[in-house]
Amino acid sequence: MMSPYRHAAAERYGAEAIVGKVVMHMCDNPSCCNPEHLALGTTWDNAQDRTVKGRGYNGHSKRRNEADRWFRDQVMARMREAQSGSQV
Repeated sequence: MMSPYRHAAAERYGAEAIVGKVVMHMCDNPSCCNPEHLALGTTWDNAQDRTVKGRGYNGHSKRRNEADRWFRDQVMARMREAQSGSQV
């Protein structure tokens, strides 16, 4: 069974064109089936797209990295408050 976005890409590019290719979501919405938002590429192309868009090489999304940074900043602020004798 073909996924909806692969089906949309097959309609846009042709069934033969998608064989052996990955379908990349240029809008970064995995559930998107708009053929205008889909592009064909290799696994390497997809990894490059991920890196360029700041989603990193470790599988974490940019949003997750921002959440991790926010959490780390909160912990550091509380540690500084505790060291200075302030109430948290």
